[in-house]
Amino acid sequence: MSGYSRNDELYMAQLAEQAERFPEMVEHMTRVVRMPGPVNIKERNLLSVAYKNVVGSLRSAWRKVAAAEEVTPRQHQPLVQQYLETLETELRAHCRCILEITESN
Repeated sequence: MSGYSRNDELYMAQLAEQAERFPEMVEHMTRVVRMPGPVNIKERNLLSVAYKNVVGSLRSAWRKVAAAEEVTPRQHQPLVQQYLETLETELRAHCRCILEITESN
């Protein structure tokens, strides 16, 4: 736990959004929704924006690497596969996290 109040976490999430630091926004909003009390519309929308941008960025990265795989020399194919697996692991982790959050609220 960060020690921030709910309002402080919301402010930090909004600040992260302005700075386009969506992984940090995800962290702040995850802490907000795990705090006691109902999640209001503003909080839900901020959570949605945070995850949409993080997941969207990872999906875009995966597509670019997958496209590059087609022109990658044979000796580097294992490196590309390893990188794709890393991106997929991160993507799955974020998806599991948001599913867990939505199921528990």
